[in-house]
Amino acid sequence: MTNSETETLLQTTLTDALLAQMLDDLESITEQSDVALDVDAIDLWFEVKSNPEVIAAIKVVSQAIIDEAETLRESKLQEQTNMVAERFENDILLYVREEYESDGIKDYPARREAFCNFVDMLNGAGELTDFEAANIDIDTDSL
Repeated sequence: MTNSETETLLQTTLTDALLAQMLDDLESITEQSDVALDVDAIDLWFEVKSNPEVIAAIKVVSQAIIDEAETLRESKLQEQTNMVAERFENDILLYVREEYESDGIKDYPARREAFCNFVDMLNGAGELTDFEAANIDIDTDSL
């Protein structure tokens, strides 16, 4: 599934969920209110359900939520990447140098494998989410 398809699916799902929750809330109001409010709530419920402007507004809100979630996810990914890079360089790379680079020549495959194993270990320990583990990458060759 492409990023565009995933975003479309996410927006559709979120829009449907927001609309369903709104309709459930309105239906609940109708069930728990007196007769005068009942009529108003029922009218509002049907208007919300059938009004394309309300649906469009819900789509705008759902897109704003998606955009904010993506911004937060990217920010968190960058923070986690910085943390992983620092820990890898300070803790793991020392062992790779001792074990595989004692001749002074960088062993790029050993560095990459050690990095991947380190990320997997952090993911398994719950320090990284699956998304972060799949998307964190650093240039181990330049270290």
